[in-house]
Amino acid sequence: MGRCDHHWKSENIPGAPYVARSDLDKKIQKRFSKAMLEIHTEKPDALNSFDNTIEKYIEVDNKYYHSIRNIANILGKEYMYEYFLKGE
Repeated sequence: MGRCDHHWKSENIPGAPYVARSDLDKKIQKRFSKAMLEIHTEKPDALNSFDNTIEKYIEVDNKYYHSIRNIANILGKEYMYEYFLKGE
């Protein structure tokens, strides 16, 4: 019997977003976004000490999370609550 060497690879799976609260002053929101988008070049040691698996942060919009919502819909609310959302 032959060996199957086909490997499936998913698209990139987005991590948890960092967002500026909508009620913050617009200038503060822009400074926050700028700092997060530039931290990998401006303060790479700070980023690495926080989480060395993060290469950099990128700006995304709502559609970037459609795949996560689709998975959540397929698995169902009860499963998502039990395995991902329930507090310990």
